[in-house]
Amino acid sequence: MNIGENFRDWALVVLPHLDYESQLKAINNLLAIHKEAEEIASRSIVELTNFLKEHNKSPVDEYFYLLEDERGEQIHATIYHDAAYSMAAVGMLAPFIESIFHHAFYCILEIFYYEQKITPNHIRFERGNEKEGDCHYVWSRRKKDWVWNIERGIAQISEAIGLKDFLPPDLKIMLTALFSYRNKMFHCGFEWPLDERENFSKRIKRGELPARWFKSATNGERPWIFYLSNEFIVHCLEQTDLIIIGIGEYVKSKIDLIGKGSGVYF
Repeated sequence: MNIGENFRDWALVVLPHLDYESQLKAINNLLAIHKEAEEIASRSIVELTNFLKEHNKSPVDEYFYLLEDERGEQIHATIYHDAAYSMAAVGMLAPFIESIFHHAFYCILEIFYYEQKITPNHIRFERGNEKEGDCHYVWSRRKKDWVWNIERGIAQISEAIGLKDFLPPDLKIMLTALFSYRNKMFHCGFEWPLDERENFSKRIKRGELPARWFKSATNGERPWIFYLSNEFIVHCLEQTDLIIIGIGEYVKSKIDLIGKGSGVYF
């Protein structure tokens, strides 16, 4: 058996109520449909562009100008089609990844810590607060309070329970990019307020958000509509696989440790 597949099975221990395999399959299938529609629209524009180039030297008639208008309308429409595709992608990927961590953290803490009468050795777990296992919150040492931040919450709990070593090393930047884009699209729609566009563009220029993961249409010289690149969508799907495998590997290591220490195996 492939070792990755074996660890995927071990992840079921802490994801018993989440059919991640079926969810991944559904996400991949729908993204493939959207991608095919996007490619059909792109081919239509290329074919129309080539036709107009070939006939531009001939005496042109009204039909030629109608085709030029048609090409312009198709290009304009694809801007929104691409935005819809990105909305669909982030609308499936972000909550899916969020739910994996949310479910896994609660089960990991219950099985490997609370049932064993131990608590993670981390400042986050020194208060006995109900938010300690909720990855939507991060404990801020500076503010000395809980702050709503999903990507930092995931990173903090992963570090506290030792899961971090089993996860992809560049996970944090992926989560930051994914949730930042999700928040903008779900709160602002396809066409964000100008200040939101400018701020997002600055984050890309500063390197906070990798430029290769985003594309944008412009209005004049200003950013207009942002999209997820196909490279980033594929990267998120690959990272999701690695997250599930990493959780499974972590679970197996914990079970082996408990078994060696007590003679009891799950």
